[in-house]
Amino acid sequence: MSMFLQITYGVYLTRYSGPEALEWRDDIPVPRPGAGQVPVCVLAAGVNNTDINTRVG
Repeated sequence: MSMFLQITYGVYLTRYSGPEALEWRDDIPVPRPGAGQVPVCVLAAGVNNTDINTRVG
């Protein structure tokens, strides 16, 4: 049994646009840490103006 999750969930930005471009996904593969790397568990995240401007295009 692996100690790491295989699949996770989240919101994907599928294209430049408004909120209709955001897509809920529950099949996102979790990247495996490479040599010299460690996995990090993100418990909370935020959105700032740069994120919003990138989404709008």
